Amino acid sequence: MLAGCVQTMPVRDEASVPHYRQEVPKTPPHIILHYSGFKAYWDWLILVLTFYTAVMVPYNAAFQASIMTEAAAAAVNRQSHRCAYFPVSSIT
Repeated sequence: MLAGCVQTMPVRDEASVPHYRQEVPKTPPHIILHYSGFKAYWDWLILVLTFYTAVMVPYNAAFQASIMTEAAAAAVNRQSHRCAYFPVSSIT
């Protein structure tokens, strides 16, 4: 019953396929192949650096930011004396 509805694909020989489809594509030298050893090494390096950043940035923000050197504290004190508070008055 379904045998009449099913069509067979035409058979293609080598001559019907264009020549550019049969050639292996040439990869430029500046392209990193996704299956190369260098790409695997690069991926692991980026993963390790990402985890390092994910741990060290919050650590430095939480523990190292509160420890200021004397020079940094003096610089902050000098800048705070320059700024004065001027209340904004509305002009009518």
